[in-house]
Amino acid sequence: MATTAGLKPNKNFRENARLLLPVLFDDFLSYRDRVVPHPRLKDDLHKMRNAGKILRYAMEFFEEAFDDEFSSCLKEVKQLLDLMGQVHDCDVNIPVLNIQLREIRSFNRATLDPKDRIRTKALVD
Repeated sequence: MATTAGLKPNKNFRENARLLLPVLFDDFLSYRDRVVPHPRLKDDLHKMRNAGKILRYAMEFFEEAFDDEFSSCLKEVKQLLDLMGQVHDCDVNIPVLNIQLREIRSFNRATLDPKDRIRTKALVD
């Protein structure tokens, strides 16, 4: 989703934050209804995470213009983005792990002595 808000030169630091941050927050949340009920839509999760990063960086920029409640909200945004990053890392690693599992199974089929085979049960449970 595109951000259409811009900073206004005739506004002060805090007023500009009040113009920009709600737009960035809405952009971030615009992915929620698609991502939350459909966790396998990793491209949408990635887009939401990117929008969240923009929100986070803007919040960090404007943080000194607000109070502790704002800082607490920023902390929650950071925690959510960290969690989304962990989910993204798992999404990226699943195909790599599947390739390794296929290679182990291929090795096991080619191995004559059963004692030389690599156990895969723990990888698929």
